[in-house]
Amino acid sequence: MTPTSIESILEQLNLIEKKINTRDSLVIRGQILLLERIVSRFFEKSSYIDYIDDADESNEEIIEAGGEIEGHTYKHIRNILHMVIENLAIELTSFGFESKNDPKIDKSININNQHTINQSQSISVEFLKEIFKDSLTGKQLKELSEIVKEEKDVNKATSKLFDKIKGFGSDVASNIVAGILTNPHLYTSLF
Repeated sequence: MTPTSIESILEQLNLIEKKINTRDSLVIRGQILLLERIVSRFFEKSSYIDYIDDADESNEEIIEAGGEIEGHTYKHIRNILHMVIENLAIELTSFGFESKNDPKIDKSININNQHTINQSQSISVEFLKEIFKDSLTGKQLKELSEIVKEEKDVNKATSKLFDKIKGFGSDVASNIVAGILTNPHLYTSLF
């Protein structure tokens, strides 16, 4: 990526850092979502997501309790998020991040069906993973992942996944469907 891209990410991290210095849980929630998106987009396989999820869970506990409770305070949330932001800034300025133009390993699933006519289909799963990352929080992704890991029967897992996504709210489900329908990979593989 170009230096201006790194600068714009650093600028966004600085804005997030300023905005988390509040006692407004909704503002903090919005900044946590932005931080999750930055980390998942530019820092693949990062342990920062676990820290961000911890801050998000504390924020949810505060919302549910109607105020701070032992172990779940705004100071605790700010400390976690400040640490993540500071370390991200150090990583960015020291190492940059992987360019989208770097060679990637093809993670497609190839399915060959043989009937009276030979037919070959290639379905790219990678774009679906990106849509889920963009549409769900880290906690929601973990919940879906647990269903997939725990349920061995594909039909039951599918049913549980749909129920869980519906449970996240109609906005989440519609964002996932919109992400799929607006993704250019879908149309290039169909036509």
